[in-house]
Amino acid sequence: MIRVKHICQKLNRNRLRRGGVFPVLALLILIGLIRPASALDRPSFWDRYGISAGLGANVHPPETQVRTAFFLPYVSHGFGRNWRGNLEAFLGMTFAPDNRPALGLTPIAQYGLGGFGFPNWFVEGGVGLFYTDVKVPGFGSVWTFSPQIGFGHSWAIGAGRSITLRLRYHHLSNAYLVKENTSIDSFLLMIGMDFGK
Repeated sequence: MIRVKHICQKLNRNRLRRGGVFPVLALLILIGLIRPASALDRPSFWDRYGISAGLGANVHPPETQVRTAFFLPYVSHGFGRNWRGNLEAFLGMTFAPDNRPALGLTPIAQYGLGGFGFPNWFVEGGVGLFYTDVKVPGFGSVWTFSPQIGFGHSWAIGAGRSITLRLRYHHLSNAYLVKENTSIDSFLLMIGMDFGK
């Protein structure tokens, strides 16, 4: 625990908060998640992929307005009838209170509600890692955890294709790995296109 805290403080001192790491991180995430179309014809652990675009607005801290625009590419694997596991990349920028990178990687568990009489509805949640140097008093660290939970609905528009609408509650904090730990809590609204099973 002490060593993790020391690493976070060292990262801040080295001025990674000015964004030197985010282009490299974004490139690695894109290479890992976006596969060429020809690869989709081969057997793969991942049986679905997609991308969403969205906007985020914070509800905490109330004295600072944080607004975010982002893309959310993902890959997914089905487990049984109702469960799916997703791996998502959050590729965005804040545009209030200032223009800063907002990047994350999150495993998401998704559960379909068709068995409860709500076909095409689902709930989902997960905890990931996040990087942003947005200027919020007391935010504490550019590296944070990102627990999130939400729900969504999908509409089939053809064989293996669907449009999906999601709403999530998204929390950012460093879990007191550094002394200052003002959280940023936001609602994220996103719409996207899914491909696969």
